[in-house]
Order: sequence, then C-alpha cells, then structure tokens
Amino acid sequence: MDFSTAHQRAYIVVELRKNSNHKVKIGKSPSCGSANFVKNSGKELCKHIIWTLLNICRLPENSNLLHQLFLTDNDALSVVGNSYSVIPQNLMYKKGTNKTRKEVIQELLSNDPCSNTNKSGL
Repeated sequence: MDFSTAHQRAYIVVELRKNSNHKVKIGKSPSCGSANFVKNSGKELCKHIIWTLLNICRLPENSNLLHQLFLTDNDALSVVGNSYSVIPQNLMYKKGTNKTRKEVIQELLSNDPCSNTNKSGL
C-alpha cells in the first residue's frame, strides 16, 4: 500500500452555525472542501483542519504542526496514528447539541485515564 494513502484519514466536519459540512483530509498535505480553504488555494489551514487536528488527532494547542501546510512522512504517521480510531460520542454531531469546545475538551479529559485532571492521588 502506498504511504500517501495508508497514512491519511478523511472526516466530515459539521459546522452548526452555517448548517454545512466539509470533508477534511489529514495526511502529508491536509485539505478541506470549505470555501475558505479553496479560496486561499490551500496556502493557509482553515478552521476545519485545525479543529480536526486538535480534537480528532489530539494535537496539543502548542504543536508546531498546527501551522504547517505540509507534513513529513513521520509527522503524518504520528498525527494519523494518534487520531481516534473510533470517534468518541461526545465529538459526534447530534441534532440539538451545541457544546462549546471547552466543554468538549473537559469531558474528554475527565474520561481520559492518562490525563492529569483525572489522577486519583496515588
């Protein structure tokens, strides 16, 4: 299998405020079907790609990869490898649910056994 397809994932990101959805591909060259990404000819990552990198691929907010238009083979493998294999229910779109990003992250951290916020003082 070709590296470029083996280490790439695609997601549909729902934008509730605009009632639209966008196909986001994460891999060596992240892309999005949104008008802003297309208008900028892919010269700048859009909010849909950044949201996916933060929430699905679980990159930390201070990661340099959030500002890169192209990833090395190793970076792409790391990003895709760190992604959820099954999207958590709290990140899936449910009609009538409008959680803030902070609420979603807090909920994820409270259920994450590796999170510092979930340690029981052992």
